[in-house]
This record gives sequence, structure tokens and C-alpha cells, in this order.
Amino acid sequence: MTRIVTGQDILENARDICRTDDELVLAVSYWGKNAADYLGLRKSDKTRVVLNVAHGGTNPAELQVLADLFPERVRVHPDLHAKIYASRALGLIGSANASSNGLHGSLHGGHEEAGVVLVGEAAAQAFSQAEAFYEAGEPLSDEHIEMCKHRFGAATLGEYMRMRPAQTAKNVLDTICQLDDLFGNVPLILTYDTVADEEIQKEFTKQQNEGAKELQGDYDETIWDYCNWRLSPKYLGKKCLSIHRSSENAEFELRIVRPVSHPPDNAKGTFADMMAGSEPLAFALGICENKRKRYITVPRENADWKRLNAAFQVLVDDGGCYRPNGYQNGRDLINLLESDPKSTT
Repeated sequence: MTRIVTGQDILENARDICRTDDELVLAVSYWGKNAADYLGLRKSDKTRVVLNVAHGGTNPAELQVLADLFPERVRVHPDLHAKIYASRALGLIGSANASSNGLHGSLHGGHEEAGVVLVGEAAAQAFSQAEAFYEAGEPLSDEHIEMCKHRFGAATLGEYMRMRPAQTAKNVLDTICQLDDLFGNVPLILTYDTVADEEIQKEFTKQQNEGAKELQGDYDETIWDYCNWRLSPKYLGKKCLSIHRSSENAEFELRIVRPVSHPPDNAKGTFADMMAGSEPLAFALGICENKRKRYITVPRENADWKRLNAAFQVLVDDGGCYRPNGYQNGRDLINLLESDPKSTT
């Protein structure tokens, strides 16, 4: 016999399952604060847990609670998105994570969730599947705990757009422009397409002749980045994060640049010293906890806005999860690049 449960009934049935004195496997992707208490979990050498720390949905404090309750019986699965609460006799499969939003129902400030309660053979099958997820996971390690701390509460830009559509624009660039916390307070420059080398060389020489003291020697594309519009004074002389895509089929390139401090008054574009760069790098933009104001510039007047937006939309559509090694903001990315001898130009 099976039956569908919603709202507070999900929590009540999950608690019933967790009261068992027999083997229990909880293959639940994300765990929120006080989830173990909600479920009535207690120390047991018959309980096993497998969860996900890679996607930012598990609270690191609750992860530690689980580790203390079930030493050496907590595992981490990098792709787990299942929600299975199961003993061999009774099971629950549904949409509810082990969190206040998932277990408490919308009447108590949570999400609208649904689940199916299983008994008998169906429960045994759910137990076997949860056990398979557990066996496929890795034993919880210090590295997993650190990853959980780095990624908890972070979301990709695509996830952010889907979670809060009323507060963001419908395309990726307008969304980026509206967010004050993206990459912390590090100025961000987005560019698309390329400028002919001859045009850049001509502008470089022109600005030198007009007194741009920072532009020394001959133009060198490995030293100088170039934006074919005038950057706001807010950027000049400041360390910035530059993301460039040369064409629709090209990968993204991430660089640390510092625009010249004093470009000539009639300069057509802005040169920037490439302080550190990376090999072409495709990655997902993310939201960080730093709420300080930062600037952003996009060449609205000098580029086709639709083409530019389409080029960066892939940052949402391709879906990747997080930036390298779980770094959470632009400052961390700068530190990462500058500490890597291979990336310094």
C-alpha cells in the first residue's frame, strides 16, 4: 500500500521512519539547521546517511551534528539529489529535503512538498536504492566539510534567476547589472567580440603621443588588455575582474586587469595592464556573501546588447555549479590567480 502525503504529514511520517530500531538509511541531498532534531534522530550504529555538499544546500553546522551522531556512517555523494527516508519496512520518497523548508510545509513557512509513503516490498526497494546511493558515496572527510562551509548558501547566477525571478531581469547581463553582491566589491568588466590589432596599435600610439605615461614601449598584446570604450573614472587605476568572450563559439577568458590611471581626455578606448590571466576558462557566475557595493561596466553603446547578452547567457544555460575550488567572490578569484605562477603574465 502507498499513499501521498503533503505539508506537516511529511514530517510526521519521516519521524515515524526514523524511530525504527532497525537499520535506517537516509539518502537525502540537503540538510538544514536542526534537521536531526526535527526528525528525532538519535545516536545509532544502525543509521547511515548520504548527502550532497557540492551544491551549497547542506548547512555545515548540521553536517557536524550528523557526523557526531553517526561516526563513520555519513557519506557524501557529489551528484545526489534524491530524498529517501527508509527502513526495510517503511519508507518515504518525495521532494522534501531534511530542512525546515522541506519538512514543515507551507503553513509553517516552508515549501509546498509532496511524498509517497511506502510499506512492505515497496519500502524494501526504497531501502535498497538508498543503500546503493550510500555505497556510491565517499566517507565524510575534512575536505568535504571545508567544501560544505565554502558552498553553503551560495548559488549560481542561473539558480538565482530561477529562485527570484520577480527581483531580477530576464536575461543574464541585466541581472548581473542589478546585483550589488556579485563578486563582492571587485569591479567587473564584461567584453565580447574582438578589436582589430591595427586599430588597437593605432590607438596605443595615439595615446602615447598625447601624454599617456603608463603606456611604455611598443604595444604588446600579452601585457595590455583593451576596451574600445572609455571606462568610468571609478575603474581607473583599480584592480578589476575582466571576463571576455571573443566569439559565440569561444570559451570565456578570465583576467585580472588594472585600467590605466590617466588616459588622455580624447581617448577612444581604455588600456588595462593584464596583471594575471588564465587559460580560457568556462565557469558559472555565483552569488557571494559580501554585500558591499561594487561597480560593473558593459559596453552598451559600443556593442550589440543582444549579441553580448547571448554570449554570456551560456553562463546560465550551461549550468556549472561553482567557480574553481568553491571560491565565493572576486577577491578570492584574484588571490587564486595571483598565487598560481602558471597564470601570471
